[in-house]
Amino acid sequence: AFIQQVNMPNATTDYVGAVARMPIAKGEPITTNKLVKPGEQGFMAAMLTPGYRAVSIPITAQSAAAGFILPNDHVDILATRKIQVQSPTGACEEVRSDVILQDVRVLAIDQKFKAAEAPGAAPTPITGAVATLELSARDAETLSMAGKMGDLALVLRGIESESNRMNVASAVRPGAKVLRQGLEETGQIKIHQFGAMVEMPVASQGGGL
Repeated sequence: AFIQQVNMPNATTDYVGAVARMPIAKGEPITTNKLVKPGEQGFMAAMLTPGYRAVSIPITAQSAAAGFILPNDHVDILATRKIQVQSPTGACEEVRSDVILQDVRVLAIDQKFKAAEAPGAAPTPITGAVATLELSARDAETLSMAGKMGDLALVLRGIESESNRMNVASAVRPGAKVLRQGLEETGQIKIHQFGAMVEMPVASQGGGL
């Protein structure tokens, strides 16, 4: 069952893009059952980081950066919803937007799991109807609930590393903090910290925390 040049002379090109189902030691003979090629059953499962899940959400050109969000990009997920609030003049409707998850890896857009690559060419936009994301089980629940409450949008992150970059979406990290709602009239800023809303004073308008 070894992959040998004598019986598979095109293996060096046929297996480009394949994913290992299990660890392979240096110098170990490779067998066909240890690799899964694009399009074969189990390929997406093999692409997942251990402990993560593949979750799909509907998207549009407007909610996915006009097609410039490509497989293996990292995004933040923005949830927009309408809520009823009480005011001195009575109940009214407000629109709220919150970043619910950060630094989420995009696995695929529709059935495309890899952006088209051409030497020296600009990336080709992918306009699709479904985005498949890599999430922890906890964040998959958060995303499912947010999708029932309002509209979701993907916000593309820059390729350069950010300070305090979160490698896992925010809900799974107790120490993660996400700014919500910005500055308020009271001079406070609301911070979401692992499911709790706490208020922290702001030193000055436009100042740091």
